[in-house]
Amino acid sequence: MRQELKQKLIEWADKYETQKFIESDPIKFPHRALEGCDPRSITNYQQQKVEAVAVITAWLSYGNRKQIIKVAGEVYEIVMQEGFFEKRLYRAFRNNNNTLYRFYKWSDLYCLCERLRLILQSYRSLESYFIQTENKDPLLFLIRVFKGVKGFPVNNKSACKRLCLLLRWLGRWDSPVNLVIWLIRKKDELIIPLDTHVHRMALELGLTKRKQADMRTAVEITEALREVFPDDPTRGDFALFGYGIENK
Repeated sequence: MRQELKQKLIEWADKYETQKFIESDPIKFPHRALEGCDPRSITNYQQQKVEAVAVITAWLSYGNRKQIIKVAGEVYEIVMQEGFFEKRLYRAFRNNNNTLYRFYKWSDLYCLCERLRLILQSYRSLESYFIQTENKDPLLFLIRVFKGVKGFPVNNKSACKRLCLLLRWLGRWDSPVNLVIWLIRKKDELIIPLDTHVHRMALELGLTKRKQADMRTAVEITEALREVFPDDPTRGDFALFGYGIENK
């Protein structure tokens, strides 16, 4: 990779990976759920809330960013109701086949909430469940955990963008943007969340030549970014976002 490009990627990451980024990104909702909590001494109840909001927000995170934030904000207000999971307040969605967002129906949100309730009830938190499982790959773990819920991948052949995004939100430490409440994966093991926008930017910059937005391409882009950010390749996600903004 050319030194000039490396320097630009570092500049873009420095410029856009700031707390200011949070307010215009879907990650602002998990942050709101974390408000007032110390991630280093978070209670089980607080962690459950943050994890649930993060999973649901990541699940909704495809398509137009403004639309994602609009619908994620509406769902956040519902999920943050007192006793939402304990009282199963989401049961009202069970047979609601009206559209929630794009190809999701409200009944799909019911299925996801019910899956989350069972996990949180049985294992205290999603992180705790992972620690107890024999599967030590967080991505494969999440694929298995949410199998059958509409919108989640059935295997890791696709880019698994939203699950990679969720892992970055919850477990990428030393970032002013991410939530940093999980300790289950090193930063250098994370894979870039590959969506259409990131893929297009990566193609333009020569970080990949692959036209298919799948896991192989996501890994290839991650490895290219490792040249710039050796211990933290997914920091390059902010750089690619920055490139998109700077070169509209």
